[in-house]
Amino acid sequence: MLIGITGSTGFIGSHLTKYLLSEGHRVRAFSRSSFELDCSYDPLLETSVVDYNCLSNLSLNFQGLDVLVHLCGLAHKFTGLDSSLIADYYNSNVFVTRQVV
Repeated sequence: MLIGITGSTGFIGSHLTKYLLSEGHRVRAFSRSSFELDCSYDPLLETSVVDYNCLSNLSLNFQGLDVLVHLCGLAHKFTGLDSSLIADYYNSNVFVTRQVV
């Protein structure tokens, strides 16, 4: 089974990636920028840099997946109503999820 994970460099995504690899699953790990996971030596792991704003890029990267686990997004707390932070949160958590779906 080939399992794709968005947000694979985050806390939950990195732990899920390691777990799935330890169970013998093939994993395609996605990130917004170039990255290396602790388990990047594993032959069952594929890594892919994706532009979540580009549907054609997503379609290409998601081809062949049996399952996709969507974990990417912003999760940091912020105070106040700074419009740029709200826009970043919307883009990372709402818009990207719509693109993935």
